[in-house]
Amino acid sequence: MPPTTPEMNIFASDYLDYLVERKLNEILETSIDDESTQYTGIHSGLGPPDMSLEQAVDHLRTVPVSQFFDHNAQGWYEGDVAWWMLFPWSNVPAGGRIYLRVTMIAKRVNGQWKTVHWHVSEAVDRAAEFGEIPRV
Repeated sequence: MPPTTPEMNIFASDYLDYLVERKLNEILETSIDDESTQYTGIHSGLGPPDMSLEQAVDHLRTVPVSQFFDHNAQGWYEGDVAWWMLFPWSNVPAGGRIYLRVTMIAKRVNGQWKTVHWHVSEAVDRAAEFGEIPRV
């Protein structure tokens, strides 16, 4: 698959900003609202791991605004479907930084990219943290 264009990477980076800055209208405008689509964002382990767009936005209403830095969007696309990984970091309220990995999938609808899925994970260097040997 070819890499995403700079314009596509800006879309992914902007969407991540919408999430962490709790710009709920922008999230709704740049997402596909389809009950068969699952949005996974922040999950506490309670209830099912996947949330509808409505549930994800409702959850974000309860979370304090944050800020991510150095998104470093990297993506690939085929036709009207694109997939990104972003590697931002954020300051933790208790001090220090947390490094994250965000996965995002979008579909082009009428010439506009719309997110269909996103997921946030802690970006752990497994080899350093757990002594694992990287797979090649």
